[in-house]
Amino acid sequence: MCGVAGIFSSEPNAPALLKPAMRSLQGRGQEGSGIAVQCGNDIERERELGYVDEIFRKNIESRESTLAIGHVWYSTTSVKRKQNLQPFLFTSHGKQGALAHNGNLTNAEELETFSYERGLPKDFYTSTSDSERIAV
Repeated sequence: MCGVAGIFSSEPNAPALLKPAMRSLQGRGQEGSGIAVQCGNDIERERELGYVDEIFRKNIESRESTLAIGHVWYSTTSVKRKQNLQPFLFTSHGKQGALAHNGNLTNAEELETFSYERGLPKDFYTSTSDSERIAV
């Protein structure tokens, strides 16, 4: 089990609105938490093993943004390490993105092989998480 939350706000307060949403999902994942916030043309991310309140201590909630996504993590198939925490950041077709996913991909190995066959750099994936395989 994991939990995913996203905020799109007309005001630049999405990160602050995301915090209570993620707290309400904490029971779905207590091993790690992460958030990604669009800041202008960049995406800032914080992720750590631990609880939502431990992640938000880094003041990312004070960022001014209309877009934010968060993920609370309970490892099911991945190794428990920081690199497997979501949201994942990626660049595809010249655009930066962030991905938070809840579920298991049964064809993750095939997706990875397919990506490499299509020219994806061998160091593109930074985790052992199956979810990162859908980032392209």
